[in-house]
Amino acid sequence: MALNDNLLISLAQDRAKYYSNVQYFIDFNIPGKMPHYSGNIKITFDLSEIPAELILDSKQDEIKSLSINGEETKFKIEDFKLLADNSQLVVGENIIIIDYRCLFDRNGVGFHRYLDPVDNKEYCFSDLEPFECHKLFPCFDQPDLKAIFHLKVEVPASYVVISNTPQKSESVSDDRKFVEFEASQATSTY
Repeated sequence: MALNDNLLISLAQDRAKYYSNVQYFIDFNIPGKMPHYSGNIKITFDLSEIPAELILDSKQDEIKSLSINGEETKFKIEDFKLLADNSQLVVGENIIIIDYRCLFDRNGVGFHRYLDPVDNKEYCFSDLEPFECHKLFPCFDQPDLKAIFHLKVEVPASYVVISNTPQKSESVSDDRKFVEFEASQATSTY
């Protein structure tokens, strides 16, 4: 982990004070035997007060778009933080939608991909503890901002997909499999 890839206590305290009812609606597209994957995430949350700036923890290679409450929003990436203009935020419910692309991690944390040289199969897994979830998708990566997770995954048809919650549905079209999981209980990002 890079020295500047951390969570400052001041940021964590500010977010815990103003943010609540966080939910992540995550759609992953894993193409198969490629060094990258893409995602679309919808984050819903309530604000009791408008922060000076919206700050998400993020280590994605490309943020394709970001909208807050239906409006495209200016943003920048700085020290593993995605900083967005706060002018679209409101007291009460907010919705952020982010499209992104990311390389798989190769060190066993975050979202790791391994291509087995013996069976030529690809294995992907996540290790998000204690501060690695932002490597998988932009989020509020701190344990006291528990959230409900809604997960959908698109993978090659031959893949087996598992999650922490039971499978809700699965369908196959051509050579692609689409899997949706039940919503989680409120839990930390790791």
